[in-house]
Amino acid sequence: MGKSKTFGNGQLTRAQESEYAYKPQASDAYCNAARMAILYGEKARASVFGRRAYILKVICMGEDREDVQDIKGFMDNPTSHEEFGLLREHNSFGDTVPKDLDKNDFEKWLWLR
Repeated sequence: MGKSKTFGNGQLTRAQESEYAYKPQASDAYCNAARMAILYGEKARASVFGRRAYILKVICMGEDREDVQDIKGFMDNPTSHEEFGLLREHNSFGDTVPKDLDKNDFEKWLWLR
């Protein structure tokens, strides 16, 4: 596995790489969550879920696959997805990821809104 890989704001350790290396279903779960956030026009959540999906897909499949590169594009700019906001009922969703939350509060924000 070599050195740790850096992905945007986060870094994966060797332990994390080996933990997820054989769990492609985890990346699918994050992809599905990103898709739902995109449909509901939740830019911040789509970006976070997309980043997690991208990291796991790179570990499981490598960086060169077209679907992995598609995820990277939506991670960086969720509003570019053609289905962004299709199910949005109103425009009250935040566009920025909160920076002042501890890990537990961040996960609550991410999953339980």
